[in-house]
Amino acid sequence: MALSPWLFAHVKHDAPYAWFRRHHGQFSSQLTPQHIEEYEHKLAEYLQLARLDIGSESDYLSVLERDTWGAVFMLLVIAIEQNNTASVTSVLEDISNRDTQYDELVDALTWLPIERSVSVIKHVLKHPNPAIRASGIESLTILKQPPDEQSLLHWLTTGSDAERIAALKLIGDLKASTHAIAEQLAQLLKSETSNEAETFYAIRAALRLGNKDFVRLLKPYLEQPNEHFNEAVIAVFSVLSKAEIEQQLEQWQQIGLPLEQRLFALMVAGLPNRMTEVLDAINDPAYNQQAGMVFSVITGLHLEDCGLSLDVNSRFAPDAANSDYADLPMPDPILVPNWWRQHQSQFDPACRYLGGQSYSPESLNDLHQNARQYTRYLAGQIAAYQQPNFVAGNLRARRIRVY
Repeated sequence: MALSPWLFAHVKHDAPYAWFRRHHGQFSSQLTPQHIEEYEHKLAEYLQLARLDIGSESDYLSVLERDTWGAVFMLLVIAIEQNNTASVTSVLEDISNRDTQYDELVDALTWLPIERSVSVIKHVLKHPNPAIRASGIESLTILKQPPDEQSLLHWLTTGSDAERIAALKLIGDLKASTHAIAEQLAQLLKSETSNEAETFYAIRAALRLGNKDFVRLLKPYLEQPNEHFNEAVIAVFSVLSKAEIEQQLEQWQQIGLPLEQRLFALMVAGLPNRMTEVLDAINDPAYNQQAGMVFSVITGLHLEDCGLSLDVNSRFAPDAANSDYADLPMPDPILVPNWWRQHQSQFDPACRYLGGQSYSPESLNDLHQNARQYTRYLAGQIAAYQQPNFVAGNLRARRIRVY
């Protein structure tokens, strides 16, 4: 069945973008799980339209430019469904040659049930390109399919850097360990040849597996901005006491750690008695939107729903220092502090808060299931460090299973 010219043009433009919306919404502080499900339904519908056009004179998939956002995802999902090995191989080689769109590869490998994609995942794990092999390991993590001990030890000992890091992430995320794997982790932590990322994810895995003494090894990742700073803060603040967290926050303030990093730490700390620092940042145009996110994540409020965002006619003009926060709501520098003054008594200064709830195993589990996406992520990460038998759901995993 061929698509009409109008529908063909619509699908050609919007289908790849549907992948982009879902992928970039998965860790949004503004979106709920229901938003992600809605995006997945739309993406599934576009895939169905693409299937209907296969074999037509125009054939949507044949004219899809692979460097378009979402194109690799769509091509691979349909190739996997059709058991089209030649098409899978062609797309993998294209990804390898251009060294890009690995996120789409991972999303395609995890879109279908494991029984539908397992043969392709095995093929990916044997690909000559280590980045593609690492994507295969990442897909196993998202699907919660821990490999056998032999495979993990191979990646940890003789694999590429990319495979080793992906394997360490898998061990930490799925708490997949044996005596031999624990010994290999210990060797990696002692090694002087491991790179910064390998060392970090080895420490992270050890902490997830219950070795809380290793938290001290994260100190170098907390001294200045670096690519692991945020993850290190989550790990450390999941293990330290409230008093120790307060001490760390004071230390950062004294040494002049950049405000962007301090705001992130304040968000993870969730301490009501430090909210003044967040409210001060709301008055700074460069950090207004990030501070608004911090305020929302701690209190559980959605600024726009509560009428606390900036009026369009306001003269206050936020200009985010980091473009990652530029699309977030702009909190009103008058209304938000007023709200806090009126409701501050509802937040016990002896407790830590996330999503408007004080920290507890029950609240973290509830938030991980039901809160907005970024709060879900934080709740799952913190619970994974604090609860021995808890394995967080991966926010990149598909929520709906409709075929």
